[in-house]
Amino acid sequence: MVTAHGASERKLSETRARGLNVLEATCPLVQVAHRSLAKLVQEGFHPIVIGKRGHVEVLGLTEDLEDFDIVLSEEDVAALRPRLRFGVISQTTQPIERVQKLIQLIRERFPDSEVRFIDTVCQPTKQRQNAAIDLARNCDVVVVIGGAHSNNTHELANTCSRFCRRVHRVQGVEDLRKEWFCGTDTVGITAGTSTPDGQIEKVEDWLKTRQTAVSTQPEQIVV
Repeated sequence: MVTAHGASERKLSETRARGLNVLEATCPLVQVAHRSLAKLVQEGFHPIVIGKRGHVEVLGLTEDLEDFDIVLSEEDVAALRPRLRFGVISQTTQPIERVQKLIQLIRERFPDSEVRFIDTVCQPTKQRQNAAIDLARNCDVVVVIGGAHSNNTHELANTCSRFCRRVHRVQGVEDLRKEWFCGTDTVGITAGTSTPDGQIEKVEDWLKTRQTAVSTQPEQIVV
């Protein structure tokens, strides 16, 4: 099965050549990113993906390309070689603020080059990040629920940490610790895009049984 993160045509072809059936579960928004990148390459732009090197989604986006760059920091932008035309997309779960900053850095470093950016950050990710900021500003503690290797959960935790000093990232209720909370805390709950509702509800129930005021990200739950 191809997960929501998608896969390259090369990987799909190799899998089918082994006589295996391929079940396609790629997120439609990831498919948009694949099509956008292919379009830029076809039009003669040097492809740049803003994303985490080695992440399965980024691998799927770049494995079919012979020449490309992956950037996620100012140092990555500084290492880029000059090109006449840069075509840029983003891993779908990157914070839009980071993406916009890196685009600006590329344009500043190569003022004579054409830089075309296609925004492939998914709308739910943008909404979740914005809601997480509002949540963190109004809570004493924030609990971020999601897989240990989930990039969007990692980014949510980083975003919340900018506005709340006590942020804890958990995979489920079994990771919660009593010493993280006191009875007067207002605790915010947010979660990665693929976190099952059941996991979120168990964390919420655990907190309620300890008489902690629970606030939630509007995208997830209303209490």
